[in-house]
Amino acid sequence: MASRRAFLTTVGAGAAGVSLAGTDPVRAQTPDSAPPSAAWSRRYATGHSSRLLTLVPVDDGYVLGGVAGRHDDLRGLAVRTDARGRTRWRRTYGTVKSGVAAGAPHPDGGFVLGGATNLDDSSPFTEPSLSADPWVLRVDAAGDVVWTRTLQPAAATGRIETLVRAGDGYLVGGRRRESRETRPRPWVARLSPAGHRRWATTLGDTEAQGAVNATSADGDAWYVGGSTAPAEGEQAGESETATVTRLDSDGTVQWRYRVDAPKGSRIEGLHADGEGVVCVGNRGFATDDDGQGWHLRLDAAGERAWQRTHSTGPWNWLNGLVSLEDGYLLVGTREETPEGDESNGPRGAWVVRTGPRGRTRWETTYFDDGWSGGNALHPVDGDGSEFLVAGWTEVENGESAWLLNAGGETVDTGSEITHRISNLAAAVPPDADAVGLGVLLGAGAVTLRRRLRGGE
Repeated sequence: MASRRAFLTTVGAGAAGVSLAGTDPVRAQTPDSAPPSAAWSRRYATGHSSRLLTLVPVDDGYVLGGVAGRHDDLRGLAVRTDARGRTRWRRTYGTVKSGVAAGAPHPDGGFVLGGATNLDDSSPFTEPSLSADPWVLRVDAAGDVVWTRTLQPAAATGRIETLVRAGDGYLVGGRRRESRETRPRPWVARLSPAGHRRWATTLGDTEAQGAVNATSADGDAWYVGGSTAPAEGEQAGESETATVTRLDSDGTVQWRYRVDAPKGSRIEGLHADGEGVVCVGNRGFATDDDGQGWHLRLDAAGERAWQRTHSTGPWNWLNGLVSLEDGYLLVGTREETPEGDESNGPRGAWVVRTGPRGRTRWETTYFDDGWSGGNALHPVDGDGSEFLVAGWTEVENGESAWLLNAGGETVDTGSEITHRISNLAAAVPPDADAVGLGVLLGAGAVTLRRRLRGGE
């Protein structure tokens, strides 16, 4: 597997001018002309196999949510960071076989996370077992649990895939399976600020299967998106039909938009505004070229205003979007063209910058040491010149939760390289002249780079 590094670290603070990535970090001239360079990245829960699936802005920092653990010890993960991604605390939640998929701030402080518990399976990304429950918990600013709720303990199985603030509470979506004999169906519920269910409903035809993957609200206009497919039949993915449904705040369906694209279609992210809703997803993914990223706007009446496709590389998948002052940022995972005899190229976090009607202004892929992927994104600046990508990166023992900053100031991420150079500098006598110190640090950086690249 080819090894790529997205973030650029300069050792020696200019004394020797050695960049371990081979290139000095350079910011884009403007947010529209080229993608910003990666400034720093951090890994969390590296002792486990872990992924970040959601990013919640809070006072002077972020809460990163996801999953951590392996097989018989899978837990919901939350990491509280400062504005530069430095860990303030890290917690795992839930019984064995739990996972966090989404989160949002709580009006009285702290935040709410949603996902599934009692999974009784080796992965939160597979079809839930018959014991699984949709699960929400409120956590305070210190990371302590205020309350937890399982939303349908009498149902055979269910899970939350998405959670957003709506009205005075929350709108959650996912899937629900009523019995062993039935297939999972798209499911949506309204929760009070205390996490109690006010109403819940399943969507789509009773004979179909599917899930809600995205929710968004603007005032009294609430939208849910996902896909449905026949309960029995064609190969997975080929018969998926993307759906977007507009609901009133009492759960009444106003309209439903469906796309029967060849070889499958699915909605993964939504952003509601006063004019309707902007959607992102994927289509044609059951074919040999692994599909296309997909971006469209529906007006408030459910009519399509425009649509675009975004696709480069042999495999790509868009997971979500955020709104900017004059357009959107889309995030997902993309595979580069394989090198040599490799059957697959490296995968990285894929970010696409578009204008207000979805036309591409730039796109890029950010890599870490191994394969990486992007699941959530947050703009630090409203023009998209600086943003955060939350996802995962490959490590020796599996996957690590990963946060990347693009366009910001380069900061010390506490890497092994930084620690070694710091130790080297500490060993220099205080009366050493500046030239001698620069030569020593430069030589140390070159030696360290050779060792790292040579596997010593």
